[in-house]
Formats: sequence, C-alpha cells, structure tokens
Amino acid sequence: MNAWFLTVFQRSVTAGWMILAVVILRLFLKKAPRWITVVLWGLVALRLLCPVLPESPLSLTPEPVDPVSLASQWTGTAPSAAPSAAQTVTVSQSADPISPITVATAVWLSGAVLLLLWAGVSALRLHGRMATAVRRRNNVYESEYAASPFLLGLVRPRIYVPFHLPDDVLDQVVAHEQAHLRRRDHWWKLLGFLLLAVHWFHPLLWVAYLLLCRDLELACDEAVIRDLDAPRRAAYTEALVACSIRRRSAASPLAFGEVGVRERVRSIMDYRKPAMRVLAAALAVCAVAAVCFLTDPLPSRTFPMAGTNVADLDPSSITDRITQITGLDNPSQLLVNVDNFECTLTPELELVNDEAIRFFYQTTDGTYSAQLRLFTHSGEFFVTEMTDWPQQERIYHLQDYLEALRHLPGEAIRQLAPEAGRYLVALSDSAPPADGSRTIAYGPGGVHNADGWRIHLTVFPMTEQDGAWHGEGDDVLHLLYG
Repeated sequence: MNAWFLTVFQRSVTAGWMILAVVILRLFLKKAPRWITVVLWGLVALRLLCPVLPESPLSLTPEPVDPVSLASQWTGTAPSAAPSAAQTVTVSQSADPISPITVATAVWLSGAVLLLLWAGVSALRLHGRMATAVRRRNNVYESEYAASPFLLGLVRPRIYVPFHLPDDVLDQVVAHEQAHLRRRDHWWKLLGFLLLAVHWFHPLLWVAYLLLCRDLELACDEAVIRDLDAPRRAAYTEALVACSIRRRSAASPLAFGEVGVRERVRSIMDYRKPAMRVLAAALAVCAVAAVCFLTDPLPSRTFPMAGTNVADLDPSSITDRITQITGLDNPSQLLVNVDNFECTLTPELELVNDEAIRFFYQTTDGTYSAQLRLFTHSGEFFVTEMTDWPQQERIYHLQDYLEALRHLPGEAIRQLAPEAGRYLVALSDSAPPADGSRTIAYGPGGVHNADGWRIHLTVFPMTEQDGAWHGEGDDVLHLLYG
C-alpha cells in the first residue's frame, strides 16, 4: 500500500506543474471558446491517469520524483533501485510500524475514503429527497427541495427544478441542462471528483476541480447562447439570475447546480463568436500544452553517487538508471569486457581519481558502447552518448562487475599487499594462476573457497617512489568473485 501512495504522490507532483500552466493559460484564453479550457483540464486528467507517458526533449515537466528514493528519505533506509516511471515500484516495508511513510499512507487512504463516503452519502440523501419530485415534462421534475435547478444522476440523469417556475424561465433552464447532458458533463465532473479524492492532499488538485466545475458551466452557457439573438440571450441571462436568487449550496458534489453566477452573467454579456484565427491559436495552445506537459523529460544523464568508496556502489540502482537513460529493456543487456579502464583505489578502497567504466550492449543492428563516468570530486555519475562499437567477445554483465568492485575484500588484499599505498584494479579474462598463493575468492558474504566464480579481477599493488606510483608485475593479486 505504501507503494501505491508513493506512485500517487509522484503523479500529483508532476501533474501540479501542468495545473499551474492551465491556470495561467486560462487568463490568456478568455476570447477563445470556453470548451478549450475544458480540453486543457482533460489533459490534466490524462497526466494523472496515465502510468507511462512518452519522453520528449520539449517537456517542461521536471524529472519525476523517484518513489523509492523518496521512501528511503522518509524511512532513513538506502534505496535498492531507482526504477523508471514505466516500472512497478516495490518499496520495502519498514520494521517500524509507525514509520513516516506508513503514517502518510494511512492519512492518504483515510482522506480518500472520507471524501468518497461524503460524496456517496450526500448523493444518496439527495436522491432520497428527490423521491417525491413530480414530473413536469420529459426528464424535468419539480421538487420542493430544489432551491435552484440542477442535474442529478449518471445513467438516467434528471433535471430538477423548483415548483412554479415560469415557462419562459423553465425553457432556458432546460436548454442549459440539456446542453450538459449532450456534452456528458456529469461524467466529466464525476471523473474530476474521483481524481480529487485520490489526490486530495495536493492543494492544486482542489483548485483544478473548482475551476473545472466553473469552466464546464461557462462552456455549457456558451453552447446554448452562441446561436441566440440579443433578446433571447437577455432572457437566458435573466433566467440564470432568477434561479440564483435564494440559492443554497449544492447538496452533493456530483450534482450540477448554478455556480459562479456573476462570472457566468459577465461571460454571457461579453460573448462574441470567436474568429477562426482565435480558434486556431487556442488549438495550437492545447497542442503545445500537450507536448510540453503531457510528456516526461528525457532522463538526465547525471545522477548522484552515494559515496566515493567502492562499498558505496549500488549495482542494481546504477544499472537500472543506465537502462532508463539508454532506453534498453533490461539491465542484463549491459555488458563489459577486458577492453575497459582500470580504477585506482586507496588501501581503504576509496576511489582516488575520476574514473570511467566502458560498457556496451548488442542488438541485431550492431554493438554500441558508452561510458559510465565516476566524478568523485562532484559526487556524480554521468552516462555518455552511445556510439558504434566492434563486435565483442568474452563478455560479462556490468552488474556483476560492479558487484565485484562493491564487495572487494579490503582486509584480505591489505594482508597480501601490506606495503601498497594504491591498488590498480582491472578486469581480466585469463585463468587465475594454478598455485593460488596470491588468489582471493570472495563474494557478497566475504572470502570463501574458489567455487563458481564469475568475475576475475587483477589488483596491482603500487608504492610511491619519487612522487610517482610504481608496481611490480610479480606482486599482482587475483580476485575471483562469485
């Protein structure tokens, strides 16, 4: 359940930027058809609903929050991986039953359930009060409990009006509510409320829902009046004002009532049929908004290092991030071989300099290579662009190589090379020496017998002489990881 909350939180944060953009765009689209802003809110809904969105260099959405990293910050544990947006997020449960993420998840679920219960109970109560309504014509019903006209229901929606509403006013009311029905606004409002219930903790979702309700009413008014002459438009406005007098607050969040009357009257009085160039510009704005905010940014080629010691390497997290950056399907596609760079370590296994690891992957189209740069001074990894590379032989998995570096047996190395001030570590594809006197077999659990090793590393002990580091070939250590 924690994973669900973190995924919802991630989508809320990224959608918040799009909501801000739509709020600002509304200010510049006052001369555009009102349904344009409804379309923009529809794009926000897609942003919230879609688990995977295309990546684009034109995206203005910040890089998505990593749910696993977020969980590690809240629980104080190190993340085991950094999944892409397309991957299923699995978050380990904290041993503490009242950890911050568990509390946040409980609060989120409680808020969502309360909102849904409130909506359901209020809708049922309103349906119950409308049980005594009297049919006036078609799907129009009169009720003493209807303070102002409203639309209620999803499958068979009805229009409810107060008793003794004049025929001329009723005609305008019915025209408005029927426009809601034709546009399926009652379904759009339901979708908006469900999204609000899931993302209730984000203030901008409340702003978006309130503005959506207003824009649905404005778009509906525009659909009714656009073909009316001035006298009939005035009659429509008078009916709207008459129905708003002595209006009470809506009894259900899912019912369509008269809201934002002052703004609607002003919009009706100022309405001018938009020119084609205005409509074209508004559609272009929608397209640009979709490209910029309905896409995810390209993955950053830079990501932070946990530390400068090889023990700080997180092979699973690193290979997952490289897979995301390169667009591969699986980290197992990332390979290395002996045509690689050595890395220089201190006796405490700290990285001495900025290092690089060449990796590659093979497809039916060829072999491609890139480098994982380790910038120790700035504490960042950087993945270079992929380039064509010759076909490779005797290959190893990058994750296995990183695991071999991560679990280097520092104590055993120091015992065999006590005078060394530096170690030069390289990947080897040769067989280890037969005598085994300077061979160390190890794994994640430490030193063990040399059975079933996967990675052969050679370690050259180095000593400083006259300001330069030197090593003797006979002193080389052979490390077998498996």
